[in-house]
Amino acid sequence: MPLASTGAQRSRCSHWGRILIALVLAIACSSVPRAPAGPASPHLLVPAREYHLRDDGQLYHAEIPFRYTNRTGDTLVLTGCNPPPRPTLEWWDGSRWRYAFDHIQLDCLSSPFVIPPGTVIHDTLHLRVSPDSVLRDGHGVRPYWLASRTVGEYRLTWPLQSQALTADRRARYGGPLRPLSERASNTFRL
Repeated sequence: MPLASTGAQRSRCSHWGRILIALVLAIACSSVPRAPAGPASPHLLVPAREYHLRDDGQLYHAEIPFRYTNRTGDTLVLTGCNPPPRPTLEWWDGSRWRYAFDHIQLDCLSSPFVIPPGTVIHDTLHLRVSPDSVLRDGHGVRPYWLASRTVGEYRLTWPLQSQALTADRRARYGGPLRPLSERASNTFRL
């Protein structure tokens, strides 16, 4: 009889121990600092508060619609190879913003994508990213996922630049980057 009661006590203790561990983990996870809210009235707007990242066993998939409004009095440009580039997806790691996935950037001398004042651009970021840098067959793959494997806070950013002066030799590359408040979206969950 004493062995049975000891086993029952052990079972009860391990049950309460699991609950205590779950509670500690929940408190620890909830204490991760939230991401900064982003601009109050963003130029780059993601309409929903949450999107779903789907895993088909080979790739992560997501569709994130966005709208960019050039509310500045300046003509802006997006440069790169065959612009406009898609916005960059970033995730909040608890202390800073990081790329959500590895990026491939091509350098070429395409004409810049010009965005005059008042222009509104509606588009969707179609995300197709490998969960890992190496496939099951051992081959490397890019781009691959760098962000958390759990639900997190994200934003989009776009490398918008002021249009360079015509006399400037770098006119094809644009001028300085615009302030982050003009290039970053509101935060959302993925």
